[in-house]
Amino acid sequence: MRYRAICVILIAVCCLLLMTGSAATAQSTPDERPMLAYSSDRDGDFEIYVWDGEQTINVSQNSKLSDTVPVWSADGRLAWQAVDAEYRADVYVWDGEQTINLSDHPAADSDPAWSPDGQLAWVSNRDGDLEIYVWDGQDIVNVSQHLAEDRMPVWSADGRLAWMSYRNNNGDIYVWDGEDVVNISQYYGDDSHPRWSADGR
Repeated sequence: MRYRAICVILIAVCCLLLMTGSAATAQSTPDERPMLAYSSDRDGDFEIYVWDGEQTINVSQNSKLSDTVPVWSADGRLAWQAVDAEYRADVYVWDGEQTINLSDHPAADSDPAWSPDGQLAWVSNRDGDLEIYVWDGQDIVNVSQHLAEDRMPVWSADGRLAWMSYRNNNGDIYVWDGEDVVNISQYYGDDSHPRWSADGR
């Protein structure tokens, strides 16, 4: 009986070691390596390049545009702004295979920012003034809805969106929770450059 018990324990330990080894192998596969995006003018104009730990590729391929400000989504998509010779800008997105002009508007669209759940915010003057727009995967919506200048969008970990707005002849920080927009700074001077903590506070 004692011999059988020892054999059972040894078999269990071996199975556990095999499972642990398989998990470690799966976690270290090349497909799961973090990728690094950056802007470079190595081809004569600013393009977006991605390094996967071994190779570097040009993912923007816009020889007539200046591509800068790359930002990754949580699910691995890459967004950036592309500016032409007349300073018109658009927001582009690369999904790992294809690149699309997401904003696709004659106005200036810039400063893309991803939410944790894959929504994309950016600044646009398509309505005649700088506003904050959000793309939810299907529709593009103006969430700031004000004639004042709105800029610097940044998402929290829990999906709220903050930005700076000049609504009261000074800069204030506004927060959108998906429904309502609230002035959270309420100061007569200038408040700018909002940044969330990792826990959304």
